[in-house]
Amino acid sequence: MIVVRCIVEVPRVISKGKFRKYKGEKLKRFVLVIFFCIFFVCPAFSAPAHAPDSESAIARSSGSGFRPLGVIIEDPAQFKLNNPDGNKYEFVKAYLNSLSQLKTNAKQKERAIIISQENFSDPETIRTVTHNLAVDNVNLRVARNYLQKFLTPDNGLILKASDLFIKSCNEQIGQNNLENGLLLKLSKLLSRGKMDKGFQLAFFKKVQEISLERKESNKKILQASLLVGKVLISSSPDSKGDFVYLGLTKEEKNKLLSKLDRFYESEYQGELREGQTFLAGSVIAIRQVLEDKDLMTRK
Repeated sequence: MIVVRCIVEVPRVISKGKFRKYKGEKLKRFVLVIFFCIFFVCPAFSAPAHAPDSESAIARSSGSGFRPLGVIIEDPAQFKLNNPDGNKYEFVKAYLNSLSQLKTNAKQKERAIIISQENFSDPETIRTVTHNLAVDNVNLRVARNYLQKFLTPDNGLILKASDLFIKSCNEQIGQNNLENGLLLKLSKLLSRGKMDKGFQLAFFKKVQEISLERKESNKKILQASLLVGKVLISSSPDSKGDFVYLGLTKEEKNKLLSKLDRFYESEYQGELREGQTFLAGSVIAIRQVLEDKDLMTRK
């Protein structure tokens, strides 16, 4: 059960004045992006068949920007109950390992050959794409397996984040298997000289559908990562009732920041912004919480 219902409750809760804040401007922007990304990531996206689509871009807003709303916790007691301190460092460390596997897939897709109308009948292209799908699935399984042990009720936010991430990996593995089956059928038809225009059209239509499904699956990665940012917040407030502590020691925080150094490319730096991939947004969301100077460690 997720206790922080700030996404859909923000307007109503603010109007009634029933809220508590995390301090820190970066965290204020952080929850704003939760609201923005989950509800305004554009599901309709035109892409070429078999485009590099393991991550869709965060949609662009139509306005000139948003004012930070603050991070809202409607029920601090439930937040503390469902996000107890303990095991947070181990979970986030494993989660960053999982994101590293997804980065490997993303880098592969940047260089990968894609199936197009011009090369779909080339056997070598088909073999290469089939191989890449298999490698992709290996990395997805490794990423998924890092988080399997956290599917316990000890911490509701950790459970939900792990579940979302694992579901996304499983969906993508299934999508890759489906595309691989289409490629095998295509290869057999080509080898027998039985290719026809009808199958060609159906093939590219189905590949396009799979591409769109992948984009929907990758939204879950960003949603999970935004929850990881909340996991990092200590469930123990200060004397004023504000949640201003990380559930980490200073040493643990520094170790996690060091792990984030593997995401050194410019796309993983800066603040959450429109036009980013879901993976880049995930890394930056976690980095922003760890680097927020208004969030203190207890030791």
